[in-house]
Amino acid sequence: MAYKVIWKKSVWKDFKEIAEKLRGKLFAKIEKELSKQPTQGEKLRGKFAGLYKRRIGDYRVIYIITPQGVLVLRVRHRKNAYK
Repeated sequence: MAYKVIWKKSVWKDFKEIAEKLRGKLFAKIEKELSKQPTQGEKLRGKFAGLYKRRIGDYRVIYIITPQGVLVLRVRHRKNAYK
């Protein structure tokens, strides 16, 4: 089953901070991986319970699985992902 990947506005702000060269590759990889197997990400705990995380290179993708598809909430460098 293929999931639809939905992007929140905050993700586009995150992408502005990423080097232009890497942006396209990161976008394509997120689309490919999350549309096929979103449940392979690790479930978060604590105040982020209910969300999933997935590491793609040096970046962390924070998302939630909804009935409409996969909603990507943030894409940030690993050192700043939870701030």
